[in-house]
Amino acid sequence: MKERNIGTLPVNGNNLCCNFVNTVYAWRGKNLHEYLGNYEDFINWCRKLNAGDEVLLKPLLAKAKKLPEKAETALKEIKKIRLLLYNFISAVAAKEQDAILTLLPQVNKLLDKAAAHTTVQFRVNNFTLTLNADPEDLLSPVWIVLQSLNELLLIEDIDRIKECPRCGWVFIDRTKNATRRWCAPEECGSADKMKRYNAKKK
Repeated sequence: MKERNIGTLPVNGNNLCCNFVNTVYAWRGKNLHEYLGNYEDFINWCRKLNAGDEVLLKPLLAKAKKLPEKAETALKEIKKIRLLLYNFISAVAAKEQDAILTLLPQVNKLLDKAAAHTTVQFRVNNFTLTLNADPEDLLSPVWIVLQSLNELLLIEDIDRIKECPRCGWVFIDRTKNATRRWCAPEECGSADKMKRYNAKKK
């Protein structure tokens, strides 16, 4: 069994928000592994996914080491947000309208908080949405993640938002005919084929 850590964590969600949700293995079934064991793991994940630059991430990590209790509180909030996003994206993938409408008010509150940390800038005939990253706010990278949730819901074809039936990781299906089923065919796909093969033998 391969070692699971931020360094070996697959990045196959095709969206920052999906990859954030996929920092638990797995949402379904056994072998639950928490990739965000501490706040430093979260910062290392941000570095891996470019969710913030060193001007933001380095001071955040320094503050977390200086104030471990605040870092632990922030990490609990980060995981709480991650769980909400998983439940919401899972509902979207399954087209469960009642669940979507139930969770949407909580999601909108998060998006409102993220919007409060952003400004619109105009450069060379283009508008861009920029995060006002605060190196004192241990939740700052989360607002970057939530910007990608906006992109996921408003720009993507929601029929391409999917959840792996084996592990529960979420992803955007970018295949031509939207036929991708697994988060990773070589892992979850192969495991499912082997399970069905063994079932037939029995």
